[in-house]
Amino acid sequence: MKSIRGVLTTTGAALVMVSGVAWEAAGAAPTAAATTPKPPAVAASSALGGTSSGSGGGAGGSVYVRFNATGAAQIVWARPGAPLRVATLGGGRRITQVAVSPDGTKAAWVYQGKVHVTRYTATGRAIGDRTIATDAGHAPCETPVFSPDSKTVAYPSRAKSTVPVIAAAKADGTKRYVIGRIRGSCHLAWSGNGRYLAGYSGGTAGVHLLDVRTHTSRKVPGIRYANHVQSLSPNGRRMIVHRLTPSDPGGDGMWPYGFRPTIVDTKTGKTVAIPVRGTLLGAMYLKDGRLMVRVKGKMHNTLVVVTASGKIQRRTAEPAKVRRDALVAFPK
Repeated sequence: MKSIRGVLTTTGAALVMVSGVAWEAAGAAPTAAATTPKPPAVAASSALGGTSSGSGGGAGGSVYVRFNATGAAQIVWARPGAPLRVATLGGGRRITQVAVSPDGTKAAWVYQGKVHVTRYTATGRAIGDRTIATDAGHAPCETPVFSPDSKTVAYPSRAKSTVPVIAAAKADGTKRYVIGRIRGSCHLAWSGNGRYLAGYSGGTAGVHLLDVRTHTSRKVPGIRYANHVQSLSPNGRRMIVHRLTPSDPGGDGMWPYGFRPTIVDTKTGKTVAIPVRGTLLGAMYLKDGRLMVRVKGKMHNTLVVVTASGKIQRRTAEPAKVRRDALVAFPK
């Protein structure tokens, strides 16, 4: 299985930058210090509300990424009792390196090494676009990721190093710094306590975990091949990954709409069972540690929330129109 970092697809090569407010720290070198976001407050109510009527993921709904017929990246908001809201990134250009903030108000995307952050209103209207960094990697798998508080964006940098460098910048463009080095720089995930980043290597080097506080990284045991890291538990102890066998195709050009999830203990490498039946299309940890599992359906997919004890708490039908979109966030 060959590494795909540094490879641009024809889709990525067709990108065109949209207008925005460029920001660069004038003459300032990246600092080695990184600030760790405070752990998010745990709400007493469920992060997923709503009913099984197909109206969406809950009180804050769900957010998806899709690629339309022309290849343009789009953000889709599904909220209970409201029609889908759709916003097209980059003026309809083909953009593969995309992330959505946990609060659902921002999208980070990369074009020609520039990291953009676009902000949206509650109705999905773009209200500002800013370039927050200019040194991002080019590979389709090198997607940015937002911190749990949605205030910071981490991304693989083009810095010259034998081990990929992960940098970060504030979403408002006020700061840029280096977090550390990690061999797994593809499809980064950020733990809910703000301390850990995880990503896969794009080859046979598996998945790695980067400690934001100590700036050190290590390989996660038990995973030799993978082509997607979806989520980390709030304390970084468990990881949701698309684990592959040596015979599986390893290509990865954009965020997958669905995949067979595996939960791995990041210390022991042991697999953790997912107590949900059916054809699983993915899974994601919520801020309070519960697990959300996406299950395939004929007319619509279903979101199943599982408590820390393994008890199924509720099932919520997704809108049929997002059946083939990639689930990326649960804003409250």
